[in-house]
Amino acid sequence: DPAVGSGHFLVSALNEIIALKRTLTILQDKKGRIIREYIEVENDELIIKDENRDLYSYKPNYPDNQSIQETLFNEKKTIIENCLFGVDINLNSVNICRLRLWIELLKNAYYHPDTKELETLPNIDINIKCGNSLISRFDLNSDLSVALKKINLTIADYQQAIKTYHNPKTREEKENSVKLINQIKETFSTVMTGNTPLENQLRDTENELYQLQNQTSLLAESEDDKKNRQTTEKRLKQEINKLKKDIEDEKNNVVYRNAFEWRFEFPEVLNQKGDFIGFDLIIGNPPYGVKLTDNQKAILNYIYSYSTTETAILFIKKGYELLNKFGLQSYIIPKSFTYASNYKKIREDTINYLTKIVDCGKVWQDVKLEVCIFQLIKNLVSNSYDSLKRYDEEIRYLTNLNKQLFQEFSFIVNGINEQEIQLGLKILNSCQFLNDISTNQRGAMLQELVSNTGNLDVIGGEQVQKYGIEGIKGKIDSKLVNNNKAFIKPNSILVQRIVAHIMNPIDHIAIMASIPENQNLILVDTINQIELEKKIKPEFIWALLHSKLVNWYVYLFVFAKAIRTMQFDNPTTSKIPIPKDITKKKQPL
Repeated sequence: DPAVGSGHFLVSALNEIIALKRTLTILQDKKGRIIREYIEVENDELIIKDENRDLYSYKPNYPDNQSIQETLFNEKKTIIENCLFGVDINLNSVNICRLRLWIELLKNAYYHPDTKELETLPNIDINIKCGNSLISRFDLNSDLSVALKKINLTIADYQQAIKTYHNPKTREEKENSVKLINQIKETFSTVMTGNTPLENQLRDTENELYQLQNQTSLLAESEDDKKNRQTTEKRLKQEINKLKKDIEDEKNNVVYRNAFEWRFEFPEVLNQKGDFIGFDLIIGNPPYGVKLTDNQKAILNYIYSYSTTETAILFIKKGYELLNKFGLQSYIIPKSFTYASNYKKIREDTINYLTKIVDCGKVWQDVKLEVCIFQLIKNLVSNSYDSLKRYDEEIRYLTNLNKQLFQEFSFIVNGINEQEIQLGLKILNSCQFLNDISTNQRGAMLQELVSNTGNLDVIGGEQVQKYGIEGIKGKIDSKLVNNNKAFIKPNSILVQRIVAHIMNPIDHIAIMASIPENQNLILVDTINQIELEKKIKPEFIWALLHSKLVNWYVYLFVFAKAIRTMQFDNPTTSKIPIPKDITKKKQPL
């Protein structure tokens, strides 16, 4: 879990793995006896029952009971030491996660039959580390071989040092393993310095300049060639100077102080040559909507080149990079992933590998956003994915959807039945869109200037009602209005910017639009103004926007059945269907 927090997901994974091994009848004690007791997970807790369905409790004097306790302890210990890994930027969260895993193991600590002493608990803290998962100095493909040769050690030595740390026989052995681990990591960091992407780019650019300045020719250089050479030289020198500055800034940048080096922090995911192999599973609930400084935004934009600093998107990208060849990634993330414009690129990058999408709705009362669960398998291209939905505590399978729908509707369709899909496709393939016959823009940002005095009436979204403008928001002096967006244009419809979501009697939306009779009103930015082509009657579009059909289509195929703040901006109106022949066939109103 690259954003492990307090460790809830890793603890849950631990218990699920134990229960799964019991289901597969491969949970065995040290003598090879299969554990037959009923083991299941309830509310993320491991529940053990005997053949009579009575709850298990540890009784050291009973051999069978002792065997179960030892088996559970050793299985948990093995899984925690070898299978569970986490990173978080918050040290307090890291410490809580370590404690939770330690307590989970302590639940099955047992007394030795001979000594009557409690089994020694291992050091499990080393798998949960503190750092910024999104920022690293070294690329996952960076070469470790030079560093390994320098200290005359192998990756196997590094991995063995980790194992020794987990279960040292003496305090001295633990201290020695810590020293060795730190020595190896410090050597990696020192030797690999000079091998960051920026430094590699600098070497390539310097080499290009050297080749240009030292090239020889049997023919005399023409004036045009000389001019081109000098221009290229100047450009390369400027690039070199900028790269040197960027490298120095990177070294001194406070953001990099918490950089987490995935390249070598977890030797368990390196092969014998030191190549990064990756994790089998990446899970979690990464942070989203994090407020970042300008410095952090600049660094993340440089690292990911993704034109966004939305952390949920970057964690999806990072998680995918950390998977092994056919690893599985599954996150709980904002439902916006399936439809929002700022998630468009990450949808396009992951859709080929998507295997499941679960519409979870609003899961936590104190979190307003709806969430979804997505699952993908790296490098495994498929033509369809499973659509599922959460109903209270149960997740139900709905259907299997063809990924061609993603190309058709430009979002990840989910929670919609086959009949609805076919109707949506019929509408989509027979219509044009509202933006094809109009322009859409918000009103002016004048809300702070609205008062009780002034010579112009101001309206906002609240005043836009189905059958006309009702009341005013306030007044404003004409001298303060210098933005063209504030004025009503000819042949326009005004629409409430925030589209209402209504849950009774069933979930639906209500687009609210008006045809303004008074053209002298001032618009603020809670209104969207749809300026239609001259040949289009506004009454017809007004009727369509209030129709059940258009609202049904927009709710399902534009807003993805989201319960959220839905905006009537261009990403919405560019997808609202309008009949192609509206100028030819229309009945008089």
